[in-house]
Amino acid sequence: MRPPLALRLERHRFGSGRIEQLGLSLFTLPIGRLADRREERELITDYRAMLEEVMEGLKESNHTIAVACASLPDQVRGYGPVKADSVREYKALRVAQLHRFHNPASAVQVQEVA
Repeated sequence: MRPPLALRLERHRFGSGRIEQLGLSLFTLPIGRLADRREERELITDYRAMLEEVMEGLKESNHTIAVACASLPDQVRGYGPVKADSVREYKALRVAQLHRFHNPASAVQVQEVA
C-alpha cells in the first residue's frame, strides 16, 4: 500500500533550460557554499601554505620529509563522515610531518634488530 500523497517525496529533474527559467544558473546554485565545499577550499589554501613553508626551508637533509609532506593530500578520500575522518587524520599527520621537517634531529629513528 502506498503512503498518502502528502507523505510521498517527489523527485524532480531540472534540465539547464528549466534552471534558467527559474532565474538560476549553475553558478548561482548554493553548491559552493556547502560546508564540505568550504572545507575543501580551506584544505587547498592550507596545502599551498604548507608547500610554501616547505620550499622555504628545503635542504638536502630534509628532502625525504618534504616529499612526505607534499604527498599528504593523498590521505584525504571519501565523502561525508569517511572524508571527515580522513581530514582529521590528514591534519594530525600534517602537524607531525611539519614538526619532523623543521626538527629533523628530534625525529625518532626506527632500526630493525637483526
